[in-house]
Amino acid sequence: MKQTEQYGLNQWELSDPILMADFNADNAKLADELARLREDVFGLAYYVGQDSLYFQLNDMQVQAQYPIAACIFNPRDPVVVTDGIVVADHCATLSGKGATGSITIERTPFLVQGIPDRGKEVRLWLHVSGGSVTPFFNGTQMELHGRFMDHTVTKRDLICDIYALNVPFTTTFTLRLDLDCGSSSKMVVYDAVVAQL
Repeated sequence: MKQTEQYGLNQWELSDPILMADFNADNAKLADELARLREDVFGLAYYVGQDSLYFQLNDMQVQAQYPIAACIFNPRDPVVVTDGIVVADHCATLSGKGATGSITIERTPFLVQGIPDRGKEVRLWLHVSGGSVTPFFNGTQMELHGRFMDHTVTKRDLICDIYALNVPFTTTFTLRLDLDCGSSSKMVVYDAVVAQL
């Protein structure tokens, strides 16, 4: 029996016996490929959304005059990670129950012409799945300010943790995220958005 070149699907000729096993095998191949394609489409939508977020935040920074910085783990976002954390596909991943590590982001985004030096509080919005994160802004631990389920960021519902810290206005910062998988086998940090309000 002939098969298609791309996916190896059966192509019957009049002389070929028609067997249920052949149909089931083809259906299994189609189902696997559709599932992979679905993941690819959702992944692409996520990446496009992340790039849109990056540019939207830059626009908001100028229009609203709030100093804003985003880390969406793309090539424009140089980060330093400890062993065990993998930065790929626009996110940072730590694997293994009980695994720990840290991500350090150093920026000078708050020096923007026309933005008054009015900031008294720093806020951090962090999309994460699995494990726990302890954020430090310029060496000081930030406090959890709120949490909500965000249905808009990726194909999965993600927790968005909001952290806050009262600090004087600054034009540079170092954000360190201490990650702990705890009892989770894997945790993922999707993005970190910092604003000085």
